[in-house]
Amino acid sequence: MVGVIVAVITAPVALPFFGNLPAMFIDGSVTFYFNLVIACVLGLSLYKCADRLGISTSRACPFDEKGDRQECLSYFFSRPNRP
Repeated sequence: MVGVIVAVITAPVALPFFGNLPAMFIDGSVTFYFNLVIACVLGLSLYKCADRLGISTSRACPFDEKGDRQECLSYFFSRPNRP
């Protein structure tokens, strides 16, 4: 639908052997950002429902039982090779 509207508006600048380049560019940009929005919404919904779906969103810290948050942060950020 968007492609038809853009093609009609930009019809005067259509080139004989190349087609309507501005319409193709605008339609491609709209399609790209629409797909990007869909991917972000799906990713956010998976993140929000991770506990119900059994998806791990963070690594377990061995210091969580003690409640020492500073030691947990230093554990993850001091190691150069994290899995």
